[in-house]
Amino acid sequence: MPKQINFTGNIDLLLEDYRELLVSRFDKDYRRRDLSRIDTIIVHHSGSDRSTLESMSVYHTADKPNGHGWPRLSYHYVIHGGVIFQINDIDKLTYHCKGYNARSIGICVIGNYEDKLPPQDDLTALTGLIKTLNFSVPGVKVLGHRDVRNTICPGKKLHDYLKTNF
Repeated sequence: MPKQINFTGNIDLLLEDYRELLVSRFDKDYRRRDLSRIDTIIVHHSGSDRSTLESMSVYHTADKPNGHGWPRLSYHYVIHGGVIFQINDIDKLTYHCKGYNARSIGICVIGNYEDKLPPQDDLTALTGLIKTLNFSVPGVKVLGHRDVRNTICPGKKLHDYLKTNF
């Protein structure tokens, strides 16, 4: 059951702790890092409206060639249905954006946002989460995955939203 929290003053956010609930590998773990190294939030989309936390987790942890072979789902937070799911502690160095993993927090919004915006409840959750993270890690830049890698992620419409609002 999501816990209702109010970090940002005016926006109530629904947060569900999934750090121990998804598939993970017992033979691997993400390293811890110093929060002072974090200067960026990277926003992703799952690329499919049919994605689930469970399907993404299985893909991220499955051995190659069927997956990535990572310790667990690689984002720090995933947003879906207006709920923020915490997947990893922000001091974990996860593998969501090559070249930026050591210095960034990864947020994924489930869906494909190339041609449409996420639902309003997901945009509200994303905006509130980014504002909240700015209290924990002041001055972070907000970028779409496509700003630092050759990809369409997080989709054109979500990327435009990020550029307009952050």
